[in-house]
Amino acid sequence: MITALLTDSAGLSFSVTVEPAVLGDVARISWALSPPDAPAVVTGQDFAVIKHGTIAELYTFIDRR
Repeated sequence: MITALLTDSAGLSFSVTVEPAVLGDVARISWALSPPDAPAVVTGQDFAVIKHGTIAELYTFIDRR
């Protein structure tokens, strides 16, 4: 799955679009994938549940366009 994601996003830049937020053991990161000098082609948010200092669960939400 990771290999397919990296292959499909070749040439795109990943950027964090909003300051990451943490509440207890959950973190949220809003992000965008963009080609050079162009608007984002996909945006979304990742929610991570942290247990014992590592990511125990990761949920990705992709925004509709």
